[in-house]
Amino acid sequence: MRIAADGRWFYMGSEIRREALVRLFASVLRKDEDGQTYLVTPVEKVAITVEDAPFLAVEMQVDGEGDEQVIGFRTNVGEVVTLDANHALRVETDPENEGLKPYLGVRG
Repeated sequence: MRIAADGRWFYMGSEIRREALVRLFASVLRKDEDGQTYLVTPVEKVAITVEDAPFLAVEMQVDGEGDEQVIGFRTNVGEVVTLDANHALRVETDPENEGLKPYLGVRG
């Protein structure tokens, strides 16, 4: 299995087009201490290739101002994440074009 840099999921070279199936797989996606990403169920643990990041922010909402400001993101698999100490934002330089690329911690 593979998650492409554009957020599409693939199995044996074919794109998984059923959104409900992608969301199901995403719900059991874990990154272990070894740095590898896995699909983990009670009976199975399968390594998965992630080209860039497993989730993409597709929507952002800003509420409030100053110290009271809350910034939330919705991912391509429907998860809603609020920017905070547990879900930090970092920016890296894209080696392909030298542009800035933001990353948000979605889980843990």
